[in-house]
Amino acid sequence: MMIGSRLRKPPAMYRQDLYLAESSLGYHKIGISKHPYRRVEQLAVPGVLDMKLLHAVPTMFARKTERLIHDALREYRVSSEWFKLPDEVVAALCEAEGEHDLLTLFGVITP
Repeated sequence: MMIGSRLRKPPAMYRQDLYLAESSLGYHKIGISKHPYRRVEQLAVPGVLDMKLLHAVPTMFARKTERLIHDALREYRVSSEWFKLPDEVVAALCEAEGEHDLLTLFGVITP
């Protein structure tokens, strides 16, 4: 019996970063990627739209964490994953060291 072939990979194999990027137009993208630097480069349009990666945090539950943060920031949402964030929110996001910090910051979980 080949039990090993049926086992799922450990969650760490699925780890992605939740990232915050800023466009040259002042909009912010909150997304997930295994390679946030590459992803931000893909979003840029040379000569039209520059993008800068501001911060990235490793996550175990990337999609769920992303959705919860998008929901918490809905008042700043411009479209889908794009936001017009005030400076204090950007600063707070950039101080987060992990997934727990992000979820605590927006009141999703209590400290």
